[in-house]
Amino acid sequence: MKKILLTTLLLFFIINISFSQQVYKWRASDYSSRLNNGQGWGSWSEWYTSGVLIVAQNERVNIYSSTPQTYDMIETVSKSYDDKGNPIYSVMCVDENGTKCKMIWYHSGDDGSYVIFGFSNLELMYKVISLD
Repeated sequence: MKKILLTTLLLFFIINISFSQQVYKWRASDYSSRLNNGQGWGSWSEWYTSGVLIVAQNERVNIYSSTPQTYDMIETVSKSYDDKGNPIYSVMCVDENGTKCKMIWYHSGDDGSYVIFGFSNLELMYKVISLD
């Protein structure tokens, strides 16, 4: 039992270290949004042109737009898979005002790459290309 616990802790440590040392950069070409009016999520808007740069590094996410935003990752990055086996990564973040959001990023061979920021009443979805 002790060996399993130590192996699990070591794996957890390696995953955290490997993500925190990597730099992920994306350039958005387009974005879409939707609102939650308290009755549920509305439809996604049409796509609009975007030039936003998104950088995730050292447990911090920076969004370089007309209003720059910085979020600290407050949980471990989790990994799941869609029905086609494509990995989906997600992490909870918080800004300096205490506003929380969930950041999700994934790549599908069929649909391309996306970064999504989910707040309690707003979701922003960016079509992105990786700059790594």
